Amino acid sequence: MRTPMKSVPMILAVAALLVLTSITVVAAQGPGPGGERAGKRGGQGDELRKALGRLDLSEDQKSSIKALFESNKESMQADRETLRTAREALRLQMQSETFNEGAIRNLAGQVGAAEVEMAVARASLHNQIRELLTDEQRGQLKEMQAQRMERMEERREQGRQGKQGRHGQRHQNRNDL
Repeated sequence: MRTPMKSVPMILAVAALLVLTSITVVAAQGPGPGGERAGKRGGQGDELRKALGRLDLSEDQKSSIKALFESNKESMQADRETLRTAREALRLQMQSETFNEGAIRNLAGQVGAAEVEMAVARASLHNQIRELLTDEQRGQLKEMQAQRMERMEERREQGRQGKQGRHGQRHQNRNDL
């Protein structure tokens, strides 16, 4: 018969296994209602569209910009899907029962390559749009982007300040081991 002290590690191991299994099941279910971006702020395209909406664009500019977004829509969706697939493959490999450094490096490289393609496509689209703007509109857009970056930095700093106490406590607990 087991003593109570020998049962504790077994109970902890079973509990840890249940938690890991639950996390894996939830992750495997994929995005919930509303898709992968549900509950998240809009992407960079949404931010650019909002900023462009605040500019005094002519009808020609509006139709040209709309055409640019439309002509890039399918390729950008394909790029997003490629990135999503690469990230999922990397996640699965990292959760694999066996460690395979070569596979992880290869998949991480695929994620990086997909991110590069998306960055280049976004930069190209943004450049094409900027070419359609007047000098005054470019200045206004640049100012809006600077203000957005300031707000993002403020939120980042607020997040850091709010987490310092918890991280400090967690590091303290690690040192106690």
